[in-house]
Amino acid sequence: TTSGVNSSIAFAADASSGLSSQIAYSDIVNKGLEFFLKSEFVKKTKFSYTVTLNGAYNVNVARTVPTAGFTASDAYATAYRDGYSTSNLWAFKWAGLDNKGNPQIYNKEGKITSVLDSATLASAMTYAGVLRAPWNGGLIQELTWGSFFGRAALTFSWGAVMKTFMPTPSTELVNSSLIRYRWKQAGDELHTDIPAMSTDGASSFRGFVTNNSTNSVMSANMIRLQEVMIGWRFPQRFIKRLKMNNMMVTLQGQNLAMWTQNKYHLDPTVVSSNGVVGMPIPRQYSCSVMVGL
Repeated sequence: TTSGVNSSIAFAADASSGLSSQIAYSDIVNKGLEFFLKSEFVKKTKFSYTVTLNGAYNVNVARTVPTAGFTASDAYATAYRDGYSTSNLWAFKWAGLDNKGNPQIYNKEGKITSVLDSATLASAMTYAGVLRAPWNGGLIQELTWGSFFGRAALTFSWGAVMKTFMPTPSTELVNSSLIRYRWKQAGDELHTDIPAMSTDGASSFRGFVTNNSTNSVMSANMIRLQEVMIGWRFPQRFIKRLKMNNMMVTLQGQNLAMWTQNKYHLDPTVVSSNGVVGMPIPRQYSCSVMVGL
């Protein structure tokens, strides 16, 4: 448990104070475990097969933190809340668009409303998950067969969620192709979640709800084929002729494949906290020749 004054906690100060932020006293409780398993399934003179599984569970829980003051910002949706993970995410329960293209949510009484005022929004947010995966690890398989050898490594990240960016069509410039799917006429609310064009931009209550509702939250679970490598060690009789100690050649590929649980097949590692997708991690291929003199 870590206790003390924490200036990194995102808490907005009371607007009447004239201050932009406040320093909070808090307790942060860390809970976690690590595991490592390695098994040699086959071990013979010219053939071996080994599997290694390692991983960790880690979560930081905020305790005795002050209640965050409501602000229509992403910081409020991820502010520390007593008893929850420090990477918690909160969102409005989405209720679709009304017949005029306005966003609707469920209020604290469970009723659908399109009235988006501070009192309604401050009490309507629900817990949506954590942005930092508590479970992380990898599975490594290694094989040797005479002078040949190979290695394949999978990494996994489990238990987190992420957001996908939902634009708010307005007079402001928004770089999102989703705007073309915005509500345009009665009936469009049946097949789109992008609101109608409005003078209220991303910094309005309308924009805050549009980009911070449950319809934009999805699983960030993923498994990545991180590495595949094959290689060959040159026989000793050949190496001795060249007056070398050892020599081998390897072919390696990295980031070759990925399995995700989100419908857009997005790589969670390149999605920002507000749902904007960054540049993808490229596949990499290499060939190496290693010589020992």
